[in-house]
Amino acid sequence: MSLFSNNLQEIKYLDNEIIIMSNLINNNSAYFDWQELQINTEKLYNYWNSVILDLFAGSGSVGFEMISNGASEGYFVDTNKIVIDTLNKNIKKLNPSEKITILKKDFKDALKYFYDNNIKFDIIFLDPPYKLNYVNPALELIEKYNLLNKDGIIICEVENEVVNNLSFEITKEKKYGSKNVIFLKNNG
Repeated sequence: MSLFSNNLQEIKYLDNEIIIMSNLINNNSAYFDWQELQINTEKLYNYWNSVILDLFAGSGSVGFEMISNGASEGYFVDTNKIVIDTLNKNIKKLNPSEKITILKKDFKDALKYFYDNNIKFDIIFLDPPYKLNYVNPALELIEKYNLLNKDGIIICEVENEVVNNLSFEITKEKKYGSKNVIFLKNNG
């Protein structure tokens, strides 16, 4: 576990109420642990000098972990002002040397922004609110805008949503209680 995750605030949504919690990633209620995610991701992709996207970022803990493990640039996207404020506080606490960009945008607008600005990613993490079923629409736009570099990976966390394969190869699926973490790779 890196220095980053120990210093972050995590945001948890409960019935339209936002609760800021410390160190949720270390808490037993986390749906998956970072070390296993890191091991599985590194088997697929080396973080070193990667450009990462944490879409539906929340506290950005996964994106910050990727940066702490060698990613050179990170983009964090969320629509909620409290979430954006928390991301900014976390960046001030961590003071990373890597380039970090925070966007307060809807995921569709953010993905279009990346396309318009010729920004592509090596690793994309998708963990939207489960009941909204945003993973497939996000994957469709990532594919349409060609935002994932060749051999790049997408990590999706879903509850009941079935991930449509599109042109990405599903390389691993892991179940954590009622949640699934799915690893996709761009082979082409």
